[in-house]
Amino acid sequence: MAGGSTASRRSSASSSDGFTLTETLVALAVGAVVLGAAFGVGMGTRDTVFADQSRGANEQNLRSTLEYVGLELRDAGHLMSKPAASVEVIDGRTGSRDTDTLILRRSLVDAPAKLCGNITAGWERYVTLGVRGDPQDLPLDCVTTGDNDGSGYDDLIDLWRNYRLTNGVPRGGDARTLQILIYEPSTGNSDTLTYFDEEKAAPTDRWVGITTRAGARFQYYPRFNNPITVSVVEERRFFLQNGDLVMTLNGGPAQTVAAGVESFDAAALLTDGTVMNGFRMTSRNSGALEGVRITVRATAKLKGRSSTGVMSNTFTPRTPNE
Repeated sequence: MAGGSTASRRSSASSSDGFTLTETLVALAVGAVVLGAAFGVGMGTRDTVFADQSRGANEQNLRSTLEYVGLELRDAGHLMSKPAASVEVIDGRTGSRDTDTLILRRSLVDAPAKLCGNITAGWERYVTLGVRGDPQDLPLDCVTTGDNDGSGYDDLIDLWRNYRLTNGVPRGGDARTLQILIYEPSTGNSDTLTYFDEEKAAPTDRWVGITTRAGARFQYYPRFNNPITVSVVEERRFFLQNGDLVMTLNGGPAQTVAAGVESFDAAALLTDGTVMNGFRMTSRNSGALEGVRITVRATAKLKGRSSTGVMSNTFTPRTPNE
């Protein structure tokens, strides 16, 4: 009986000694595999989340860019009596990237004028808008409206002057400037000039007009090819600069519209199916314009992850006088 009891105690002690070395190594190996798999799944999930966030940020960037450009496109031609180069696309390409320039114009003063004196090609500084007395062979539109408020300025010039002083772009000191657009419908020619002063007409003066910035170079506009219109306009230019899509207002400093833009393409779509990569709206082609297609390619980066996407939409500018 005593011998049996001793054997039983030895067996019990042997079974309570714990895992063997082999069992321990196997357990550690299995644990490492499980932890490694769990870590890999966690890292993969994190990468997926970051990639989704980067893609979402890029899509939002593209969508916002198209909405902003489209809003300005739809407003092009506002208050213009004629299409008058309200939409212009300058085709550009750098390597495989589209680097177009989109120019949009709208009138700010609902009072366009007629050109009443020749503009010489080159460096003209004075633009004649009215004639006192008999306009001779000029259209009746060139007869001045008179100075009904006694300000010393012709009424049309007075209207433009008040708008310039109130809303013009500051150019140092008290100086304020506006852009004017000269448009010749018979040829489609147009030029934009910086307008900064008016001529205060004495009772004996024959010509009435405004003064433009010296050094502005443009084409020859003969007064006999009337109706050549002169309008106060707002001009926006969209183009790529240092990896961003930027916009300038009336030749002012560039403002960032969207960052990380690699390609900007604008194309005019005509009703006959023609796609024009270079386009300027004129009286001849305005009726054939179906819309302007804008395509943007951009890359967004988030926490070391990047996403590149392309988005496109087509917008229709205003009909003149809408």
